[in-house]
Amino acid sequence: MASLPIAAQLYTLREIMPKDVMGTLAAVAELGYDGVEFAGLHNTPPTKLRAELDRLGLKVCSAHVALNLFETELERTIDTYQILGCSVLVVPWIGEHLRGDFAGLGATLNQFVEPVRAAGMRLAYHNHDFELRRQNNTTGLDILLETTDLAVNFELTGMKMPEFQGKYEGTYVDLDLSATVNITNNLGASFGWRKLDTNIRISQDFGDLKFSGFWFGGAIRY
Repeated sequence: MASLPIAAQLYTLREIMPKDVMGTLAAVAELGYDGVEFAGLHNTPPTKLRAELDRLGLKVCSAHVALNLFETELERTIDTYQILGCSVLVVPWIGEHLRGDFAGLGATLNQFVEPVRAAGMRLAYHNHDFELRRQNNTTGLDILLETTDLAVNFELTGMKMPEFQGKYEGTYVDLDLSATVNITNNLGASFGWRKLDTNIRISQDFGDLKFSGFWFGGAIRY
């Protein structure tokens, strides 16, 4: 059986990445990771990054990209991540001013689907706790799923496996697990595990994932 490719979530290295981008990538490769998920390029030219990634043998499985970059620099953003060989662009966060109109957010995401797809990539949205809060018998995530194009993927987190099964059974997901280990009350270390370009079909036979301290997530609706 072929070995499972694993990518490092560079958001977990956000304190050191801006200080030494190339050194951080080299350290990730030295640890044996097969790829990375970017969370900002820290003013490093994409051509320079791509050359270093190729030298280290690292793939870019996905990247967290701020919504405002899609809104103000769409073409440049797409070109940048094409150079890096990235396949999934993830909107990772929205400000509080956008959280009262998830239908409007869905319409905004729909505007970027086709340009991203035409460039050979997928657009995804990463949720947090506020999208899961119930209001008027629905949630922000429910509204996004109802209003976005089927081509918009979702990188889900903070959901229990039985809840995910019941609601999204039959969809395909990328499995993405991470854990935080508390060293002291104020210090912790995060570890990530991700399948690159691997689909798992959710079914009633899949069972529950019971990893204490782990988050479950996925990109659905490919």
